[in-house]
This record gives sequence, structure tokens and C-alpha cells, in this order.
Amino acid sequence: MPYLKNRIKQNPLSKSHYISGQQALNIDDFEYHTGDWHTLAAWGSDDIEVKGFTLMGDGEKYNTNPYLGDNGIIDATDILRRMGKKPIAPVVWAANHARAAADMLICNALDGLDIRQNHYLSLTIKDLDDWFSTPQDKQRVYSLLEQALVKLPTYAQDAILAWLKTAKETNFDA
Repeated sequence: MPYLKNRIKQNPLSKSHYISGQQALNIDDFEYHTGDWHTLAAWGSDDIEVKGFTLMGDGEKYNTNPYLGDNGIIDATDILRRMGKKPIAPVVWAANHARAAADMLICNALDGLDIRQNHYLSLTIKDLDDWFSTPQDKQRVYSLLEQALVKLPTYAQDAILAWLKTAKETNFDA
């Protein structure tokens, strides 16, 4: 079973190789107060299992750097310390919440999945609303997806555009 500490010893964290997905969504965001709420489950053990989108970027199965560059990649070292967690590396590079959500959607679209449907590793419109409670928070995700559109293959562009249309039409904020 691959564990995060072992994986980052082999391929250290950087702005181009970083923590994303659910793991990043469970790093506190003291500015926007977005993200998931399973912090203990995500960061409560020294043996964090690498699965899905835990690690992304250079040398990983999933890499959205060609589409987003390092936009939304942050140094989360001090944030983890504020959370009472010992950082797993000298510098812990991680996706901010908007980037983690965009990473998940882009990778699912590149895998050819209908990202409007609920499936393993999906991010549903309801998840978006749970993790990003204001229209401004959601717009941060939309902006990243719109940035990536021009560089994505047509089939992935179509999937992202369909997801964006559904997300913007579904108004949980009303």
C-alpha cells in the first residue's frame, strides 16, 4: 500500500508535484473557509494512504499543470502546523481548495467520465455547494476550469463546459 511519506521521499513535493483532491480539501482554509470537513480522517494518521488524486503533477498519473500551471498551488506547511499537524515534508505544497476541485474535475474529464454523474472520485454539483458555500467561492473554481478549457482536448472541453453549465444553472445559494 503506497503511503504519502514514502511517495514524497521518492518524488519530493514542489509547486509542480503537490497534494490535491480530498487530501487538499481537508487542509484548513483560514481565508475563504471552504473545503471538506473530514480533517481528522484525512490528516489524523502518520500513514496517509495515496489514492485517487492525493498526489498530482510531475511524475504522477494525473497532472493538470499543462492546463493550470502553478495557479492555486500553495505552501501549506504553516497551515498544517496551525491545524496541529506535523508537516510531512520540509515544505508541503498543496492545491488550494479551488485548485483541488478543478484538478478533480479536469482529471475526470480527461479520463472520459461524465463528470455530471456521481461516480468514484467525482465531484458532484452538491459537493461543490457543500465545499464552496458562496457564489464567490464557486467562481474561483469556475475561473480555473475556464482557464484550462483552451488547452484541453475537445472531448474534455465538452465535459467541462457541460459541467459548468449545470453548476451555474443549479442555484443552491437561492
